[in-house]
Amino acid sequence: MAPQGFTFRAGPAECNLLQAANTFWAALTPDQKALTLQAIQRDPSLWPGTVKILEPLTFGSLRIDSGTVLTVKEVNGNEVNLIHPGVRGNLVVSAQNTDLFARARELVATPLNERPGRMADLLKAATIDVDGKPVALQPAHYYVIYFAGSTCPRCKIFTPQLVEHFNKTLANRKDVAFVTWPSDQATSLMLTYARKNMIPWPTVPLEKIDVLSKEEEMLSRNGVINLPGILVVDRFGSPLLATSKLNGQPLDAANAALAQLDTVLKDGSIKPGN
Repeated sequence: MAPQGFTFRAGPAECNLLQAANTFWAALTPDQKALTLQAIQRDPSLWPGTVKILEPLTFGSLRIDSGTVLTVKEVNGNEVNLIHPGVRGNLVVSAQNTDLFARARELVATPLNERPGRMADLLKAATIDVDGKPVALQPAHYYVIYFAGSTCPRCKIFTPQLVEHFNKTLANRKDVAFVTWPSDQATSLMLTYARKNMIPWPTVPLEKIDVLSKEEEMLSRNGVINLPGILVVDRFGSPLLATSKLNGQPLDAANAALAQLDTVLKDGSIKPGN
């Protein structure tokens, strides 16, 4: 009713705010009513893959229009850390400026084993095949990230073992997604390495790694992962296995992770907040 850019005030008796609020509240489940921002922060299964910006935001020369949908990195206190293609660092937005709460309420009303998680959104359009062509990484229950380098002498020993293990026991698992996280100076070097070693899963190219490694806390939470390295997370990004947490030299830790891999992936249990 007001001209664009202007607002006006109306008293409770002059509008149906109270009636609409009561109707909305009555339709919520007990879990939805009990949900708090602190509860969302503690439970990654309640972090939506994306959120929508509710009002225009300005960060220096960057303007984000209302209605823009961005990928969620982390929920921290009253703020949401988001991934934006034009930002090479944290894009921190107040939760009240997003539809985080509405999306989390939808998730809390969904059985845990049916919640989609955010890893699929994080890695969406971020992987390529051995020929360098974009390939979609199918949403999965588990994500196994293999850290390797084409010139790493330890990787030359470990990679054939991992590929053999994958082909024997994991190739037909629809609930497991593998991806290589290379340390090379050029994506082409890792693709040549992948073809030589017949690595059957996709790779994250360097231009995507530069964004994801800065924005995704799952890496820094698990410390420095040496080569060869393995990180297993569930679809919510919660770590289940990491070579950085295992004893021994990098190759010993990688072998220990490989020995535990089937057990970790067989368990199938997801506990909120892990």
